[in-house]
Amino acid sequence: MSLDAFYVRQLHLLNAGEVDAWAATFTGEAVFTQVAPGGRTFAGGAPAQRRGREAIAGALRAAVAKRAGIRVVRRYWLGMLTAEPAPDGALRTRFAAFNVETPAGGRPVIHNSTTGEDLLVPAPGGWLVATRRITHDAVG
Repeated sequence: MSLDAFYVRQLHLLNAGEVDAWAATFTGEAVFTQVAPGGRTFAGGAPAQRRGREAIAGALRAAVAKRAGIRVVRRYWLGMLTAEPAPDGALRTRFAAFNVETPAGGRPVIHNSTTGEDLLVPAPGGWLVATRRITHDAVG
């Protein structure tokens, strides 16, 4: 699977709220870190750093449930993707991402603008995320 196809698939799963399938794109021991402005709380009380596929899935599950409860659809867009191969076959990637939210009957608004950095490791048929660091632009 090409790098672009990996990210397209991952974002389609995320946009659809397919938590378990999305979480399966991470290694079992993956680390997902969000660097956000001080005092920021995440859906379901998730910590800024989640360790392991189950913790990563739990945080998304809470976020999906919260948005469903308030009837908000969130879409993720990723672009400006770069990749640097590592000697062991892994890839270090960097990208920009937007989260657009649309309330029921409302207009879409950009909820967040971020920079992402992943360490992808080879897996049968493609890649898995070993580490992901998402930095909210509002931090700067």
